[in-house]
Amino acid sequence: MPAIDGRPRLGRIVNIGSINQARPKAIVTGYAATKAAQHNLVQSQARYYAGKGVLLNTLAPGIVDTDRNAQRKNADPAEWDEYVRQVNWMGRAALPDEMVGAALFLASDACSFMTGETIFLTGGG
Repeated sequence: MPAIDGRPRLGRIVNIGSINQARPKAIVTGYAATKAAQHNLVQSQARYYAGKGVLLNTLAPGIVDTDRNAQRKNADPAEWDEYVRQVNWMGRAALPDEMVGAALFLASDACSFMTGETIFLTGGG
């Protein structure tokens, strides 16, 4: 592993989690359970691989305006707008490109002393 400023250049794994791994909603019980299990796996593997030069961290978004949510949004736009106003402090769904900065940080040398952690991008709350 080549060193940068005396620190080894490490491998990175950026896992995509969900706010539901920590604060599950009843309407997505199965999804929340799998995201919690995924988080547990990432932490376990982060502990194992840290000494081998690989860092594993998680990016956990809240609600994001993606194709995954399109059916709900299109079925009742007024209900969707009301839901996203209540789900976080910013009162809106994130846009996919709002996840990029945190993902780049987790994959970069700026994240050289972080492993097994989660960055929550939820709009607050």
